[in-house]
Amino acid sequence: MKFEFEWLVPDLVCKVVLPADFKDAVLEEYDQMLVEILDKMTHKIHLIADLSAVKNSASMNQARKLKHPRHPNMGRVLMIGMQANTIVRFIASLVAQAAGVSYKSFGTYQEVLAYLEQMEGIQIAS
Repeated sequence: MKFEFEWLVPDLVCKVVLPADFKDAVLEEYDQMLVEILDKMTHKIHLIADLSAVKNSASMNQARKLKHPRHPNMGRVLMIGMQANTIVRFIASLVAQAAGVSYKSFGTYQEVLAYLEQMEGIQIAS
């Protein structure tokens, strides 16, 4: 299974659900899709990434090649479900730190929604 993508708030907040086997080829396709979306925007968008199912992650080398975290239209990156997967959490935090992205990890989708409402004033029906 490849990743799932949906707009929660059109052209402002998107959600991506990543598959259990999130290897290099899937990561490349994911990154390319996000960059194409970000290139079309005239403002920042926020990304909710659900990694709850990820069991096998991409390599650190591949993660460092990601372009979307460095894109000027990348807003907040909010991750769900990384508490149990320390390797994925470590890689994500390094990539976000290197790219200067506003990154935060959450345990549940409801926590992400509450954070977006508090920090950005964005309300999303759950």
